[in-house]
Amino acid sequence: MKRLLSIILSLSMIFCFCVSASAETNNDYEVAPCYQYATSVESYLSIDGTTGICESIARGMTGVTKITMVQTIEKHWALGIFFRIDNGSWTTTKYSNTASVTNRKYNLESGTYRMVTDFTFYYGDQTETITVYSTEKTVA
Repeated sequence: MKRLLSIILSLSMIFCFCVSASAETNNDYEVAPCYQYATSVESYLSIDGTTGICESIARGMTGVTKITMVQTIEKHWALGIFFRIDNGSWTTTKYSNTASVTNRKYNLESGTYRMVTDFTFYYGDQTETITVYSTEKTVA
């Protein structure tokens, strides 16, 4: 009997002293990746009929002397697996701290595609490579 009474008393104390807490939300901050030599990198894929339009934009810090961009268009196979398609890769090098490039892949078959861009920033004898994936687009 003493044991039952102590259990009931313990449970009532637990439930009587519950404290709820909440935190104020602050939407002033945005989560963004931190790069060593890049200030921003963007990779876009758009579809116009059966043509894939691949656009990449890179901005580097002052002191970046060269940017290399390797664009690769990939097709979804199954279970989240993508494969590079034939003749769907381009390499561009710009001797500047900003660069942009647009390439097109014609006669895409129906399916879901994405574009991957590997950006390499050159700062003196140091390099930084960043891989960016576009959103997925579908060819009907």
